[in-house]
Amino acid sequence: MHQRAALGNSRHEFFFALFSLLRFSASLGLIERPIVQALIFGALTGETTLALQIAIFFELFWLDLFPAGTYLPPNAAASNLASLFLVRVSALHDPGQIAAVMLLTLPLARIFGKLETSQRVLANSFYNRLLKWSRQGPGKMRPGRLILESMTVQFALNAIGFALALGALLALLSLVSGKLFAAFQGLGVGFAHMWILGSLGAVLSLRYRPAQTTLAAGAALLALAAMFS
Repeated sequence: MHQRAALGNSRHEFFFALFSLLRFSASLGLIERPIVQALIFGALTGETTLALQIAIFFELFWLDLFPAGTYLPPNAAASNLASLFLVRVSALHDPGQIAAVMLLTLPLARIFGKLETSQRVLANSFYNRLLKWSRQGPGKMRPGRLILESMTVQFALNAIGFALALGALLALLSLVSGKLFAAFQGLGVGFAHMWILGSLGAVLSLRYRPAQTTLAAGAALLALAAMFS
């Protein structure tokens, strides 16, 4: 299992770093979205259905957050790929256990979103070099090389950071999985509940108050029904 985890780990580090580059550095449309990541993961592992069930939640959850000015939204690829990795390495198939893993990986999206913000500050040094080159006129420096250097640094930082995050999550999961899985299974939590939670982001993205009110009322009714059933 450890050998399989190490092999899968390196594979996921590469794909996470690649998909993170595709968020802003080399935009190729929808390829950096969790659903597309799940399709690629499914094509490589043969577990497309399970991958999509996980990715739907992460696709919806931060849908109301988008890049604006200096603000960078959470990096959903971090949580999505970490969940896919942990579920596959741990050979999980129970929806309750998988839901627990998905919630456990949620903070990664925020963490790597902050890391991207730090990387932009670091990239200012590359911009300053480019500005200096433009003022001095043509010389030995090539703008394309600066861009490649910046993307290489970003790729390396994301790969190393994701490797450390996966290692920490594996260690944490080995400590809390027993009680955590039992709690989620006892509550009967499944993919449907996760999708309903994720749909909050989709409704908020509409910026339409009646839709938000309807969702809140529906969630309250479901909670009351669960309490008195």
